[in-house]
Amino acid sequence: MVIKLDKELEIIKGEENVELPKDILGKIESFWQKQVEINPHLFNGEVWSVTNFEELEDKFRLTVQKTNYAHYLYDERVGLEKNLHVLT
Repeated sequence: MVIKLDKELEIIKGEENVELPKDILGKIESFWQKQVEINPHLFNGEVWSVTNFEELEDKFRLTVQKTNYAHYLYDERVGLEKNLHVLT
């Protein structure tokens, strides 16, 4: 997503890690193992993922939360439901 920033950008760091349902975690793990077989130099480190973006009257608000590279890569290559966020 490319956005012209003509307002203040507020970044909110979520306190919780992204939590996913067990069935999704299983799919991500299976996908990750296949990727490591293809490229054994991959490693599954910590990354920040955008979980919400809002355009308010006076600013843009971006919310990020910790996840891991396997989750990010799965979402980029396979896709997750767009409204899947932290479960409470």
